[in-house]
This record gives sequence, structure tokens and C-alpha cells, in this order.
Amino acid sequence: MADNRITEYRDELQGRLRQAGDAYQRAQAASRDIGSVTDGFKCDIRLPYLDDIVQSVLECWLKGLLQGYTAANQGIGTASLDLDDLEADLKRLRRSDDREVCVSETDPWHEQVNQMLSNYDFAALVQALDSRSDALEDRGLNEAADAIVRILNFHSRWTELRPTRRGRFLLLRQRIYFSYGSYDHSAAQGMYDLARALEVAERDSGLSGLSVGAFAAHQAFRSMGYDQRFPSRTVLGEQSAMPCTVFKDKVEYKLALDDADTLLAFLKIHASDKFQDDLAEAA
Repeated sequence: MADNRITEYRDELQGRLRQAGDAYQRAQAASRDIGSVTDGFKCDIRLPYLDDIVQSVLECWLKGLLQGYTAANQGIGTASLDLDDLEADLKRLRRSDDREVCVSETDPWHEQVNQMLSNYDFAALVQALDSRSDALEDRGLNEAADAIVRILNFHSRWTELRPTRRGRFLLLRQRIYFSYGSYDHSAAQGMYDLARALEVAERDSGLSGLSVGAFAAHQAFRSMGYDQRFPSRTVLGEQSAMPCTVFKDKVEYKLALDDADTLLAFLKIHASDKFQDDLAEAA
């Protein structure tokens, strides 16, 4: 399988590089042709450096590969692969002599492409893609769990923001700020990020309806205009499994203890080690 992909990927990248170089040469020729029929009129077509074009072609091709591997291996998480998941050597094409890439009669473009590709480690690329893909779903679960811990202040040094049990519910709090006539953008963004993370937790744990309250809060906060403020104790997403009550400097989500125990179990399994002591306290 890997050998087939090595050949396939080499052919794909070779085709793109040849196409880009051929287009570059046509643009250069067009500039010369205009000058030849306009009595020396200077047509200054400013083309980017060919090295930059080569780099752009490579990165565009790699991004397409990474998107495909993400779609095939993301699972129930939302993590995605990007260029940062690849080593530096896999994000660069070079000639064996390290000379600048150029187009000339003595150095044909297609030969330069073949030389650059002969120096590129396609086997290492395939290995890296497989390695990162194998861990992608677990990474997505970890990212979701860590987001829930951070946004809902399981790790907060401020006692008034940490989760507390009250009767049959666990109360979870998110900080909000109102200044200069509007709520800070971080409030609505945090609610959106929380909702997306809770969706992952729901798919993994079998819970349902938790993300609805956070999405409702996100939409409500986004819709607030300048100098508009929620009355204290406004309830958003009231019919959801995790309704949200707005206070002056925080919102408070209310979660039934049975659901809270299931959510905490998800967090203990998937959250980073640095949060485990905080989660033990919340339990």
C-alpha cells in the first residue's frame, strides 16, 4: 500500500509542478511577445520568484492530502491535520545542488522538477501521514475534553468559578465580561467552542442535549447589540439538558448529576494529565 502511494504522490506533485512551471514560462513569453509588436513598449509583468511558486504548489498539494486524511480518520472528534503536523523537510523542495530554481535553456524546467522530486522523501511523507492519522481521533477527544475543562473552569484558581454540586445538579461556570457597551467577543466564542466540544462528548458517551444550551447561549450573545445587556438570571436554552443562566460576570450551566457523572467520566478518560487532579476534586 505504501509503495503505491509513494508512486501516486510523486506523479501528482510532478504534474502540478510541471503545470506551474509551464504557465510561468508562458507568462514570460507573453511579456516578450507584447514588446515585439508594440515598437519596444515595455510590458513589465511582475511574476513571483519561481522558488516561491514551487513552495506554494507543494504546500497547496500537502494541504489537500492532509484534508483527505483528516476526513478519513477524524472519527467522532473534530481534530484536523495541518502543515504543522509534518516535519520541516517534508514542507520543502530543493535541488540537489541547492541552487535557486529558475527557467533557462540550459536548465530545462522538467529536469529541475525531476531533480527536486528525487530529493523529496515520499516514503517519510507516507509514514508521517499514517502516524498522525492513527492518533487523530484520540487527539480530537483530548482536545474536546481539555476545552470543556478550560471553558467551564474545572482548573480555575478562583473558587467562585469552579464547579459545585447543589442538590441534584452540578453547576458549571464560564466567565463573561461586559465593557464599553458590549459583551466581550470571548464570551460568545467560548460558548461556541464549548458547544462543539460537548458534541464530541455526546457522541463518545451517549449523552444528549448538553450542547444545545451552549449553542443557544452562543446565538443569544452574538445577537446582542451595542449597549444591550441581559437582565440578571436570564435563562438561555431552558429546555436543554444543560440550560444557561446569565449573571453579571459569568454564566452558569446546570447539569443533572447523572449526566454530570457521565461527563466527568469522559473528561477523566480523555483530558490531559495536568487536569486530572482538578477533575478528581470536582467528582
